[in-house]
Amino acid sequence: PIQRVFSPQQLDLTIGSIVDPYLRADSNILFGSEEGAPVVEVEEATVTTLALPHRLQWIGGQFFTRFGRLNPQHPHAWGFADQPVIHNRFFGPDGLRNPGTQISWLSPLPFYLELIGSVQNAGGETAISFLSKEGEIVGGHTLIKRDVRQMRDLLYMGRLKSGFSLSDTTEVVIGTSGLFGPNASGLKTDTEILGIDFYGKWRPFNAEGGFPFTSLQAEGMLRRYEADETTVGGNLLPAQTLEDRGFYVEGLWGFTRRWVAGTRMEYANGRDANDSLRDE
Repeated sequence: PIQRVFSPQQLDLTIGSIVDPYLRADSNILFGSEEGAPVVEVEEATVTTLALPHRLQWIGGQFFTRFGRLNPQHPHAWGFADQPVIHNRFFGPDGLRNPGTQISWLSPLPFYLELIGSVQNAGGETAISFLSKEGEIVGGHTLIKRDVRQMRDLLYMGRLKSGFSLSDTTEVVIGTSGLFGPNASGLKTDTEILGIDFYGKWRPFNAEGGFPFTSLQAEGMLRRYEADETTVGGNLLPAQTLEDRGFYVEGLWGFTRRWVAGTRMEYANGRDANDSLRDE
């Protein structure tokens, strides 16, 4: 909340329907506030296939990029009221989401293994690590206007996710993700973000309504941002590769129905090509 009056963090209106035996349509409409003014925004609006062969599934529309565990989640599904610093730094307060298309494949192996790939627009306020908005400043470099002229000007994501049971009461999901796309510090500069994630949950046989439980979630992320040379205050700022990295670990304990206690540890920093700390 940014003011001492009624200030809803976020309200979601979710609408979904089976279009026919082959397609499902879903949407999430966001109601919020920005500097005290009401905001209505289409957060997600997708069409999903239901009957593709060979364990394939296709999604098209506006959607959260399936990078890691936290970015695809809506705020009401977070374990805490805010997101970790490293997520906010890489993806902004609204998360990385844009129009595009996604294809996923579920392996026929005896354990859960899924491969996901997507292509999305790389510009706008929700793509701060990529084309973002003209005039924004990243590491002292002012972003220019960079239009989409070829396929390399789009945002590409790949993710591999696997899950398995350690016992009848404990499940684990691990994943690795990569993001590759252009940024607007120059006409030929790019950004890449790499990440690994882990989620584990224990729930006893006598659990009622999901309680009690304990869970552990962690993500580590690295961003390499190619920054073109620019002039700041009459001085030339050379081309350089800016690096940010960080992680978070959070644990939750649902000790009784509707009551959860949690703790989170996190770390983030940034360095330039000369291995000197950047203050942002």
